[in-house]
Amino acid sequence: MNQRHFLLASVLTTALSLTASAGCSFDSTGCLSDEDCRSGRVCNIEGVCAAPDGEANSGSNAGNNELPNNLNNVTSSNQSPNNFNNFNNSTSNNQTSNNLAPNNTDPNAQPNSTTPLPDMRPPDMDPPDMPGVPDQGPPDMDPPDMQPDMDPLDMPPAPDMTPPDMGPDMEPDMEPDMEPDMEPLDMQPDMPPAPDMTPDMQPDMQVVLGPQIRVTPASEIDFGILVTGQSSSASLLVENFGDAPLTLSEVDLSSRPSQGFDIQPVISPAGPVSILQPGASQVFTVSFQPAVAGRYQNSVTVTSDDADAADTVITVDLTGQVFDPTQGRCLSASPNPLDFGLLQAGDSRTYQLTLGNCSSQRNVTVTDLSLDSGMEGFSFTTTQAPPFVLSVGQSQVVDVTYTSSGAPMSEDTLNISSDSQFGPIDVDLSAEGGACPEAVAKGESLADTVLSDQPHEGATAALLGDTISLSASDSTSSSGQLTYSWSLAQKPANSALLLSSTLSSLSFNPDVTGRYRVELSVSDPVLGLAGCSSSFFDVLVLSGAPELLVNTSWNASHDIDLHLLRGDAMGNYPALGDATNDLFYDHPYAMWGGMTEVDDAVFGGDITTGFGPESVIVAQLEPGVTYLAVAQFARRDGFNPPRFDVDVNVSVNLAGGMSTGATLTHRFFVNQVGRAYLAFQIDGSTGAITPIDMTN
Repeated sequence: MNQRHFLLASVLTTALSLTASAGCSFDSTGCLSDEDCRSGRVCNIEGVCAAPDGEANSGSNAGNNELPNNLNNVTSSNQSPNNFNNFNNSTSNNQTSNNLAPNNTDPNAQPNSTTPLPDMRPPDMDPPDMPGVPDQGPPDMDPPDMQPDMDPLDMPPAPDMTPPDMGPDMEPDMEPDMEPDMEPLDMQPDMPPAPDMTPDMQPDMQVVLGPQIRVTPASEIDFGILVTGQSSSASLLVENFGDAPLTLSEVDLSSRPSQGFDIQPVISPAGPVSILQPGASQVFTVSFQPAVAGRYQNSVTVTSDDADAADTVITVDLTGQVFDPTQGRCLSASPNPLDFGLLQAGDSRTYQLTLGNCSSQRNVTVTDLSLDSGMEGFSFTTTQAPPFVLSVGQSQVVDVTYTSSGAPMSEDTLNISSDSQFGPIDVDLSAEGGACPEAVAKGESLADTVLSDQPHEGATAALLGDTISLSASDSTSSSGQLTYSWSLAQKPANSALLLSSTLSSLSFNPDVTGRYRVELSVSDPVLGLAGCSSSFFDVLVLSGAPELLVNTSWNASHDIDLHLLRGDAMGNYPALGDATNDLFYDHPYAMWGGMTEVDDAVFGGDITTGFGPESVIVAQLEPGVTYLAVAQFARRDGFNPPRFDVDVNVSVNLAGGMSTGATLTHRFFVNQVGRAYLAFQIDGSTGAITPIDMTN
């Protein structure tokens, strides 16, 4: 049966017929080895059971995320929320093991005892010598789920399990092949606890910058090749990006005699210091004028009161080479490298690169100027395009410019070709970009009484009296420095709560029920940039337990996404990802119901690293509305495990005291990424829970 053409709008008069008709045989949708196929078929390279001549069976189903558009017939008089005995709890044709109970809070509840479903498979899909179900296995094995002729050791390795599409549903005949492999994958007991954000919430996380030094170029000035008697100079820029005055106690050459190098002005420990106010800078001129031919080295030492030990003493290396002009053609390029420092997005800085003829008797021809990688942001201009000739003693200035796009780091090389006997010259270019900082607010309810909570983005729910903990520790900036501002963007009309903080974290106690929206703004004090946008975190505070709670968990590191769709009374639902009527990771707070906040809905956080749980709540069910609980296989983590179980749990607690619950367990295969498992429909008028139990 092709699930793409499965008409959920068909009249399903009993829960038994709904469950029995929802599945397709594994024989028609995919395979892992020849043993998975029926009636002499073999498992081809695409993972599909095919005739020996290679023709694949019909009935495969291409994956899609479309949901049935009409679910109004799934509920019948035989499907009351307190009676799930008409559903087979251990065997169904869509590879789902059901465990439905009137109240899932009873730890001693036993699976319902029901008559096994009739065999719904086509005749050619039934193994000819399959023993009867009641005769299988020892007493502690689940008879309907075991097939003695399956050998789990025959399964091919996981990388071979990537056919284009193996269809949405798997035959229960494959159950024994999966159970041995799934047993060692029960990683739930070994799951690490939720990250502890307590350290981030302490007042000592407040950012205090103090004096912050930045030196450009940061590490080296290369004066290139000069002729004896020729001089060259370069600028050394010292800036204070902190919020307190910066004291320069020394800016001088590291060693003397200076080897032809010099710096002006000189700041020495014996002389007066230089104080740079926040945002101020000072330019020092470093020169090189050697007396005789040779290679020279020195360095500049910059000492300040920057509290960072790595920045208290900064050393900038100086190098240069002197050429005897009588030896032939020579071209010099100075300074090299060119470090443009840190610029915020949109700003630009231009340095002058001097090309000089360092010969005394011959002209030098510059044949080409080009950027190595052409990285966006770097450019150069010159008064005459190459090729051009530099006569003895002549020089040419090249203006090299960097315009920041906000990229964290940009590097390039200016290639200079000439007929110099020293060959081409490479001038290294570098710059740091300053993009606007990003605010990320995460939070949780410390009491953990409503959702299975942990620090996450978006929203959370809490009971009145709980403490809400918020953190900005995941916010980022180009400079690595941030300032924070927390405020209340919205609160219930009768709330007297005031909230304002400049710390990286905070906590608060809501004083009344309703919706609280907390806004986090950040800025980069080094670059002087405001945040790209604010980050908001919603808290729905309730006086008691929500009327609807849905959660899902799974036993693999693959990623499952929980969706709760809000439909009409006829069971018409929006598509997954709907911005209004789908409650999921990208729509964590839904203003459903009436005009007050206490009937809204909240998504409890996206667990992308596997296992879950993911949860959603609806504070108050809406009459005339139906809800659909869906678990979607969002992303696989490699190929192992090749199949895994997903539990979907629903509980309804109506104001009148009626409490019901149900659980479904569905098995996904690794090649079913993107498939949506429709688990439950919930009636907003009655609170009735109807299992859907099908893979879309």
